[in-house]
Amino acid sequence: MKILLAEDEKELSRAVTAILAHEGYEVDAVYDGSDAVRKASENVYECMILDIMMPVKDGITALKEIRAAGRITRELGLRAVSLYVGGGTPTTLSAPQLERLLGELGEQFGGSALRELTVEAGRPDTIDRERLAAIS
Repeated sequence: MKILLAEDEKELSRAVTAILAHEGYEVDAVYDGSDAVRKASENVYECMILDIMMPVKDGITALKEIRAAGRITRELGLRAVSLYVGGGTPTTLSAPQLERLLGELGEQFGGSALRELTVEAGRPDTIDRERLAAIS
C-alpha cells in the first residue's frame, strides 16, 4: 500500500515513516501542505495522512486542493477503504471546522467501500460534545 504522509514535525514524520515501512507500507513523506498537494497530483495513494496544522499551507487548504486527487481516484476506479485524520490533533479545530473537514473527506474519498474512519483526539482538553457530534 502506498501512503502519503504530510507532517511538519520532522522527527515525528521520520518515526511514523519508519513504523509504516517496517509494516511493509511504501511511504512518501512531505513536510508542508504545498508539497502534499504536489505529491497527491503526481501519484496515486491508497492512504493519505494529513497534519491539519502545517506551514506554507494548512491541512484544510491542502484538502481542498486534493479534491482533484479524489476525482482522479474515482476516474481510475479506485476506492478508499480507510481514512485517518490526525497528526496535528484535529480536535483542536472547532466543531464546524471538524465537520467541514470530515464532510470534504467523505465526499471525495468516502462511499460504500469506506470501512473505517479514524479521528485522532490526542489531547483530552480538545474533545467536547460538539466535536464528538461532528465526528459521529
